[in-house]
Amino acid sequence: MARKQPTKHGKNARTPRWDDYFIDILKRDYNKLDGVIAAILKNEQLARMCAVKISTYVDKGVSDWLYKGRKSRGAKHKKSLEIAIAGINKAIILYRDRGRQKEALYLSSLAVELSGELGRSKEAFGTKRHGRDRAHFILYDCKLFLESVLGHRITYSTLANLVNAGFEADRNPPKDPVTEEQLRKNLEAFQDRNPTAVALAARNYPPSTIAETK
Repeated sequence: MARKQPTKHGKNARTPRWDDYFIDILKRDYNKLDGVIAAILKNEQLARMCAVKISTYVDKGVSDWLYKGRKSRGAKHKKSLEIAIAGINKAIILYRDRGRQKEALYLSSLAVELSGELGRSKEAFGTKRHGRDRAHFILYDCKLFLESVLGHRITYSTLANLVNAGFEADRNPPKDPVTEEQLRKNLEAFQDRNPTAVALAARNYPPSTIAETK
């Protein structure tokens, strides 16, 4: 059964009207200041896809939903490992009592392997490395998507403009505008701590040979 997607209700719900408001903000504030955003606005389908991705990032409820699901999967995996280890340990005792040391040693090696996985499970299913306030993978995916369509790297300055426009469209702007330096630190930390997620995300988009502009 598919997991239920988070939904928002009320004035901040993402609707076609939200997308229109977001695009209007980009036209009003950034069209003449940011060449990449100007290029995005020239393609209506791209602009609306960008709106979907940015709205998903600025909506804290989406990150909370993703993190809740991750923690739930982690708890289930931890429980499965504990049950498996307990069963193997009982089997080891049985084989030792029967004098079958070879089989007992083999089972002991499996128990050690699973115990190591159990010890790593907390970090593996943790959420802090994905972002304390929200899931930075969402913005990283947006960055890769725009780069694949436009054919060049997206600067952190452009990302900051998109995110600030998203917060304004969501009617939930932060006390201080998001800066390019904040996003640089967040996304670089995300990439350093999540090499597997980064590699998987890169498979979704054609590789770019253009040097990144920061």
